[in-house]
Amino acid sequence: MKVTLRFLHKHRQTLKLKVNAAEDLLLNGKREPTHRGLCQHLLSKLDRARVLQASERLPPAEATELLAGIVRFAPEIPYVVRFLKCVQVSADRSQTAAALTQALSQLDFTETSAAQMRDILLLIIEVFPPKELPVFAFSLLNGEAFRQAFDRTSDAWPESLSGLLLPLRAFHRSLRRGGAVQRGGGRVALEQLREGARLLLGASHGSLLELSEPTRWRLFDAGCDALSAQGGQGAPEGAAEALLALFRSLSFRDAPARSSAVLRLASALLRSDREKLAVQLLQGELDRAGEPREARRWLEALEGTRVGNIVLEGRRRPSGRSRGEADHRSRSPVDEARAVAPDHWQRAWYVPTQRDVLVRFATPDARQSLAAHVELRRRALVPGITPVVEAWLAPSKGPGQPYLAVAWLGPALSSRLERGLLREHALAWCREACLVLAALAGTGLELPDAAVQRFSVDAGGRLWLSDLWGARDSGVAVATAGHARLARHLCLELLGALEIDVVSAAAEAVLNAESSLAEVSDALARL
Repeated sequence: MKVTLRFLHKHRQTLKLKVNAAEDLLLNGKREPTHRGLCQHLLSKLDRARVLQASERLPPAEATELLAGIVRFAPEIPYVVRFLKCVQVSADRSQTAAALTQALSQLDFTETSAAQMRDILLLIIEVFPPKELPVFAFSLLNGEAFRQAFDRTSDAWPESLSGLLLPLRAFHRSLRRGGAVQRGGGRVALEQLREGARLLLGASHGSLLELSEPTRWRLFDAGCDALSAQGGQGAPEGAAEALLALFRSLSFRDAPARSSAVLRLASALLRSDREKLAVQLLQGELDRAGEPREARRWLEALEGTRVGNIVLEGRRRPSGRSRGEADHRSRSPVDEARAVAPDHWQRAWYVPTQRDVLVRFATPDARQSLAAHVELRRRALVPGITPVVEAWLAPSKGPGQPYLAVAWLGPALSSRLERGLLREHALAWCREACLVLAALAGTGLELPDAAVQRFSVDAGGRLWLSDLWGARDSGVAVATAGHARLARHLCLELLGALEIDVVSAAAEAVLNAESSLAEVSDALARL
């Protein structure tokens, strides 16, 4: 109150205050402001029309100073709007952000009209520096009244407002829902959440670190997702560095939690083509106490010979080249893999998604046949077939080998045969093979054989068809008949690998007859 009285005394003539003797003693500091009623009576003499008229007469800098003092103790919407307009044209904006923050924190938004909200927010956008604006606007959403006014009036805002503030609202809403995207919002809600995270990551690191730790944790998670999406497209400059700053500010309950966060951030950096930062992060984790095996594995993979986005397993990078060099991050395969033998599958590592893959190279003159196989494989959208990760067909004239990479989901079925089979596994894989062969035949595609080398088994014991090489378009009827024959041969091979006889005479007769895929599956069900 003493600060307010000194301010009123300084601007007494400008505001044309008419006071009595007791109030004059208050203004001159000769009487302590201990009587609430007297102080309130004095403040009630502040005439809004005179304040606004005075602010229009004064030079912008003086008007800004006058209104900054007014809004500190009378945070009314007309004063705030006029204050922001004065700040907008004033050359001196020192301390205005602090005054505005205090005014908005006290402002009653319950009766705010859409036009008033629009004017306030448009002026805030113009007043605050771009590096400070996202966090400041986000902090306003912590007020219940502001959020209600926000949601009530946002439909009437121009694009310049909604494009900035609605994504921040989506991110704030995710905090209150424990990180979940609003039900029914679907892709739109997810994209708004990502955009809100991108806007905040564009703020200064100092502003970000002022957020509460739960908010920083949520921003770290959403920021990693936003940086990963579409290869980091749309992410602001410095987003990766902002995520690193957030990571360093977080507290972890134990070493596994920290390692998990490291891998998540490294994955986002690799997906957005920031390999150098990812390598530095992984190396820093490696230097810490403990044994971060996954970080070590990623670093060793990044040391391998690179062909586009593919790192070949068991091949070291040529000497003299270090991790994260720009030429190894090119999306076009280079001549490092000229010695790679074509026409067979080999294990590799896919950098953007950090997943194991099977890759098959073709000679440059076989580019057309590889392109035809890729198109055929994309037709095979049925369960149980490993998905395509990347196909690079190479220019018709130029360096590099065309290749196809598919997901590696587990070891080959042939390796499981060598270790021996359990009855339950063999029967389950026989039925799964029938299902995938039937589904593939339903697309009209026919395999030349059903060798066990074409299949793999994931960690959960599920059978996958990994190798479709040599498949041809035979039509549904021909492919179904052909796959029934292949299924019978494969089932007999798997069942014959068992050390005990589990095949009943009736089932064996069906498997050896000219039975359909459905009959083979029924026989397996009886087993």
